[in-house]
Amino acid sequence: MLPPLLLLPLVENAFKYGKNDFAFNVSLSQDAFLFEAKNEIQSSKRFAVPAKKTGIGIANVKKRLELVFPGKFSFDVSQDEKYFKVSLRIDLSD
Repeated sequence: MLPPLLLLPLVENAFKYGKNDFAFNVSLSQDAFLFEAKNEIQSSKRFAVPAKKTGIGIANVKKRLELVFPGKFSFDVSQDEKYFKVSLRIDLSD
């Protein structure tokens, strides 16, 4: 079971910092929960997030994952010239 509102900062950031091009993928199997968010970055410097800087929302998501799913998740944040991407995989196997 996922902690309440775990994904909210990731979805909120896509809308807050993104342009009009959004993609969200969620899948669940017996072994894993997968979440991916991808958004086109605003061209305005006012909204752009530096590639190596993450905000408090992403940092809090990572801390929560470490507390609830220690050693059972991967959480990747990346940015290129056009897109900001977040990938989360939680291992559900025992």
